[in-house]
Amino acid sequence: MRYRLWDTDINSLLGIFDTEEEALRLVRTLVTRGGEAIAEDLSLGREDDNGARPKPISGAALIARAEEVAAEPEPINIGGATVPVGARATLPNR
Repeated sequence: MRYRLWDTDINSLLGIFDTEEEALRLVRTLVTRGGEAIAEDLSLGREDDNGARPKPISGAALIARAEEVAAEPEPINIGGATVPVGARATLPNR
């Protein structure tokens, strides 16, 4: 199975994952950093080994599934440094 996470607001594929847990860890990270409202713009779909594509989940159902399956949000890697979830990064002025 493969899982695809989309940002439907900007029509952008955020990632393709081999496991549901990997995809849902990213969902937890995004929701932790951006708030629950962001889940309305996320859509997680899967493709079964036989090519079937069940209806994707989003919004509150996606948050509930992420909390059920993914124990911890995924740390974010910025410029080679791992940033804990909930930390704020300050970018230099250019």
